[in-house]
Amino acid sequence: MMETTNEEPYHDSVFEAFEAAKEPLYDGCPEGISQLYLSSRMLKAKSDYNMVEACVDELSQTFKAVLPTPNKAPASYYETKKLTQALGLPVYKIDVCENNCMLFWKGEDGELLRCRFCDKDRYHPHNGKGKKRPKQRMFYMPITDRLKRLYQLENTATAMRWHAEHMSPEGEMHHPSDGAAWKHFNEVYPNFAAESRNIYLGLSTDGFNPVGMNGEAHSVWPVIVTPYNLPPGMCMKREFFFLSVLVPGPKHPKKSLDIYLQPLIEELQSLWIDGAEAYDVSKKQKFTMRAALMWTISDFPAYGMLSGWMTHGRLSCPYCLDDTKSFWLPNGRKHSWFDCHRMFLPQDHPYRKNVQAFRGGKEVRDDPPPWLTGEEILYERINNIRGLFRTVDCGGNGHEKPAQTIDGYGVDHNWVKKLSGLKSHDCHVIMQRLLPFAFAELLPKSIHTAISAKILRKDDVALLKANIAVKLCNLEKIFPPSFFDVMEHLPVHLPDEAALGGPVQYRWMYPFERYMYHLKRKVKNKAHIAGSIVAQCVNEEIANASANYFGHPEVRDDVVPVPGEIRFTYFYPDVPSLFYHEGRVSGKATNGWFNDQDYTVLQTFLLLNCDTFEPYERMFEEYMTEQIPRITSKEMGKAKDEHFAEWCKDYINDATESFQFPLWMLDFIQGPNRNYTSWPIYHSRGYCFHTHNHGQDKKTQNYGVYVRGTTDTDYYGLIEEIMMIQYHGAVGLKAMIFKCRWFDTTIGRGIRKHPSGIIDVAPRRHYEKYDPFILSGNCDQVCFIPYPRVRHTVANDWWACTKVMPRGVRETAEDALIALQDDTHNHFVAPSTIVRIESHVVEDDADYDILPVAPPNDEYISEEELEDSCDDSDSASE
Repeated sequence: MMETTNEEPYHDSVFEAFEAAKEPLYDGCPEGISQLYLSSRMLKAKSDYNMVEACVDELSQTFKAVLPTPNKAPASYYETKKLTQALGLPVYKIDVCENNCMLFWKGEDGELLRCRFCDKDRYHPHNGKGKKRPKQRMFYMPITDRLKRLYQLENTATAMRWHAEHMSPEGEMHHPSDGAAWKHFNEVYPNFAAESRNIYLGLSTDGFNPVGMNGEAHSVWPVIVTPYNLPPGMCMKREFFFLSVLVPGPKHPKKSLDIYLQPLIEELQSLWIDGAEAYDVSKKQKFTMRAALMWTISDFPAYGMLSGWMTHGRLSCPYCLDDTKSFWLPNGRKHSWFDCHRMFLPQDHPYRKNVQAFRGGKEVRDDPPPWLTGEEILYERINNIRGLFRTVDCGGNGHEKPAQTIDGYGVDHNWVKKLSGLKSHDCHVIMQRLLPFAFAELLPKSIHTAISAKILRKDDVALLKANIAVKLCNLEKIFPPSFFDVMEHLPVHLPDEAALGGPVQYRWMYPFERYMYHLKRKVKNKAHIAGSIVAQCVNEEIANASANYFGHPEVRDDVVPVPGEIRFTYFYPDVPSLFYHEGRVSGKATNGWFNDQDYTVLQTFLLLNCDTFEPYERMFEEYMTEQIPRITSKEMGKAKDEHFAEWCKDYINDATESFQFPLWMLDFIQGPNRNYTSWPIYHSRGYCFHTHNHGQDKKTQNYGVYVRGTTDTDYYGLIEEIMMIQYHGAVGLKAMIFKCRWFDTTIGRGIRKHPSGIIDVAPRRHYEKYDPFILSGNCDQVCFIPYPRVRHTVANDWWACTKVMPRGVRETAEDALIALQDDTHNHFVAPSTIVRIESHVVEDDADYDILPVAPPNDEYISEEELEDSCDDSDSASE
């Protein structure tokens, strides 16, 4: 038997919700403030901040008492939930045999009182009072209605067609839709591919302990479904993860996971064969929405549970199958994949004939195992293995195993003093953020980001496939056979998976593990863990629906006033973008005054960076050429620095009698005020910028900046001041400016480029021209990492540069082809449009980076001195 958690008919509750939306909260309240509006706000606050029900009850009673009477404000969390439950989607509770033999679900099975297989009772002993209590119950949240909601909002409805409408450069993979597997699927099923609104799904599952490692053993297994139609900036985001099945525990489901998947598999089959009617708000039309499950994502043990493949023993590798060369180690009592990789080498490779460095003095002439088709895997392999027939009938699969690499930042770990007890996430941070600098002279370019790059190039993947077998053979010459279990063998297949599936960040477990942590925080009632998680997920769905579907702008976070928030807007048209800034300042504000030199440099810098004044710049050059016919480029640059601002002011003031200039332009040429306001911290565009004085004694480093020059010259420096300047006049122009100390840009002296692609700067050498100002929106944040040194010397005072990823920002669909992260640390691509997600997106202690040592002087360092010693630092960075 299957029962729904909704207590009222769905259509009735929806009608009541719309009626409540029209009724004012109290007589004389502002338009749009209704009972449903207040309930939506309360539910969103509970969902965002994990508020307990007692807290919501107290706030509800406070609103009820404070608002004018009579009012219709909900007096408790129960009333709030009852009013908004119409916006939620159905959730079903299905009884399960206590031994995981079957579901008491649909048809005759739904009416049974005892298990058909083990003959165990379905219910606890019942004395005739109250409802019968099943011994075990799972939760099922149908995905069809949740997928339909993606087409009920304009922004997601349009983005769901991105996979079919975008065009990636030839030879590059930006998205799973660029991979060979996706393209092959579209060729095999052209009717499905013809409708761009059909949905391509991925499925992931893993277990977690919701009560923590110190509590009793309790295993909860969520099954998560996510659509891949969305562009890179939206795909794999939490709001697009749909919890479909929740295996409640406390016991591990083990090989019975397929039993719990039966409702989901039936729904997926229905979506594939028949589809479901949906309404596309972006095209204002109905269509038949179909869906296909492309792959599953899991760690290797869960891979075996999903597919039924035994992930232990000689046949653990799902690619090599019977062609594996693994063997049993009698003393180690385990299987080893030592010397199993020479068959992946070219036939003429010398390792194939090397009889001394490998096992048993044998030459290897075998070809690598062939790739099997789907029919061969299903009928010739799986059906012949005992115990897997039921899994095949239920549709379990496991086509994809994610690459175990990540580009991100570590957990709260003491990087400076302790490098033991690291989690896998921390190890990946070390591999991709620290080791590249330590081995810059030894490793080829971008070896640390090749397989996990945000943009995969097919030529690079082919090269990795050719090299991985050689690397594994080299490891076999170093490590003993006991080292090579199946996890050391599987990397030989990763390049093939990358070519099939595209960039790895769409197929690894990290986003799903973060989502499971999010679910873990939702547990409020530890006596009913699964029910508590599902209830909070439904609340979250309702909160998101109320914030987006009903269009209450007040519900969104980005209009909530934040202390120190900066948002420059103007009532006059055509104000240039350099005067529009959005961010948040923090720390003690101080007032300062520009000296004559800084004032002239700043005014000239702003004029030269305003597109409107480009014609005036050319006119000034022509004027100077007439005055000095043989003027050099250096002299022209000096003339601009000293006279361009004053020349523009005089020229426009004289021309106002004949031409009408915009009001902002007349204010602009007068120059900014001499006084300014500065702060030590500025949050903007997902970055947290600190001044050097404020951040030099912190564990985090947030004061490094990078600016791409108009020529081949790039600029690296440290922020000295974060200032806001203002102009006199009716327009009220304002701008956020960074005053920086730039490092020398001379290649070989101030900057050096490694063959590995890493950029180093010499912090003791500074840029010779005094040009310290930069607009806050024109720079990216970088971290400077000193190199380790054997002895304390001043010879090797170079810092390696690595880019800091902005947080809390999302690219728009138009910017989807821009790299989410550059393949090398010195290559920067700034998105032209960034969608703001939060008012304050970075916490003060969000980034864990190194504190560089202050340079003692500006003397030149020779390359010979650099090679003699290394910079000493045991710190770590992002």
